Amino acid sequence: MTTKETLKRYYHYTPATFSLVAFMVALYVITAVDAMSLNNNMDSWIGVHWGTYPRVMGELPFGPLRGLGGIVLHSGITHLLFNCFMLYLLGQDLERALSSRMMYELFFVGGLGASAFIVFLAPDAFTVGASGAIFALMVVLLALRYRMGGDYRGVLTLIAINVVWTFIGSGVSIWGHLGGLVTGAVLSLVLMKAKNARAAEIGFLGVGVVAVVAIVVGSMAQTAQLGIAGWG
Repeated sequence: MTTKETLKRYYHYTPATFSLVAFMVALYVITAVDAMSLNNNMDSWIGVHWGTYPRVMGELPFGPLRGLGGIVLHSGITHLLFNCFMLYLLGQDLERALSSRMMYELFFVGGLGASAFIVFLAPDAFTVGASGAIFALMVVLLALRYRMGGDYRGVLTLIAINVVWTFIGSGVSIWGHLGGLVTGAVLSLVLMKAKNARAAEIGFLGVGVVAVVAIVVGSMAQTAQLGIAGWG
């Protein structure tokens, strides 16, 4: 099977996962070219202006959108490849078990939940990466495997390894990862309690709204502490 055929097959079965990975890779290439560096790509214009940095996210009406931009940006090629691999790994099961639309919803709501934790608990940190969203996806997959009576030990081991790495690794967003875990637990509860797919998606939307409100309110508060003019 050629590379082209493999990619077409991948897109056919998991279009959301494929699209998310492709988008993150494209963003990385753009930032790397702009910064003229494979590892210091966050020095690019997009990196500087769209990474999650709570202290300045209340400066302009679009400032809180950094909480979204930070989810899909990555610092260095190793960071990108690891998160893309994890997303690919999890997406194979989640997207096929649920739906492509739910995959998008879980990824972005999980990431926004992680960003909300960062805004309140790590306001001085500049954070990028899909890790928070990936932690949320791991928890949802664990809950799904458990509910369906499948073997969940592999997913549980994967979560345990990543939690340990969160505390021993360097340059790791502890609150982003923990925020992803908590958000994933909430999303799992919504999914398990929902009577049907529509009810689950409404629940996901509700969690997303709470995360967005938290990011906006938290961003305004963090910026105000620095005495920077906000939205008024």
